[in-house]
Amino acid sequence: RDGRAGRPGAPIAGVGGGMLELLCVERKTSLSPARADGREAADAARPALVAALDAVHLEGRDEIAISASDHFISIWRRSADDGAPGAPAPAAAAGGGAAGGSRLNWAPHRWARAFACAATQTTLCWCPPSMQHGPTLLSAGVDFYITLWDVASGEPMRKLREHRDFVTSLLYLDRSAMFASASLDRTVIVWSLQHRKCERKRVLRSRQPVKKLSATADVLVTCGLH
Repeated sequence: RDGRAGRPGAPIAGVGGGMLELLCVERKTSLSPARADGREAADAARPALVAALDAVHLEGRDEIAISASDHFISIWRRSADDGAPGAPAPAAAAGGGAAGGSRLNWAPHRWARAFACAATQTTLCWCPPSMQHGPTLLSAGVDFYITLWDVASGEPMRKLREHRDFVTSLLYLDRSAMFASASLDRTVIVWSLQHRKCERKRVLRSRQPVKKLSATADVLVTCGLH
């Protein structure tokens, strides 16, 4: 959800069959769907049907990253000139749209590039640039690794392995230039992102496998499996 200061945003939901759809909750309208099965750009060697596993908005880049079951992370870029005539830009729509209650319509997203992964990446996290670090895409999944990606080149910058089971959730803690990772091994690890050194700062232990992370200003929230 891109919703700073109460601004309406676009939650991203993945469903079976590789389809992603952008939904605007405030207006209860379906935005132009973005295909995540790679049909427009993938070659014949890639599977025709893949499942979209996670998606994240790359704030500041007008792009969406999508991880899928074919071991690829695909980057999709909004094509403004492909939208419906007279459709408001996302920024205008987020501020309330055009006068008169005109129908919200985003331009479709087009495949831009893809990163090849050694294993299926089930969770993504975007870390926008700050004074302490550059723009970084995080991914993790079934191989227990956390990978830091250079979004421009598509090359992995670092790979971290401290968890002993599937990594299920990644969360950027923007106020402290850190991120947290959760796993089915019942641990949450807090990492420093300063200068992309990725030093492990703290290990928190849960009573059950951790499925999802969230946070308030000073509290880290976990959702577990009993």
